[in-house]
Amino acid sequence: MPGERKGGSAGGWGHGGGLGVVPESPSAGVGEGVITAIVEGGQGATPLRRVVGADTYTPLAGAALLVLPGDADVVAAAEKFS
Repeated sequence: MPGERKGGSAGGWGHGGGLGVVPESPSAGVGEGVITAIVEGGQGATPLRRVVGADTYTPLAGAALLVLPGDADVVAAAEKFS
């Protein structure tokens, strides 16, 4: 996978001078707060991408894969930094 992906609710990766944030969902994750902190910290010129899953609760077990961002989603967003 291009760059480094860190796990957790709001993982990120550095790739070609950009930063990606991968929260679980658009409304329940901490991705917006992470990006806000980056911008308020003076790094607003850094290219940013946010990759999110479906705007729904996260189901248990294998069904979670239907609504969470997948590896292909993260790779596609990272490649946009190139």
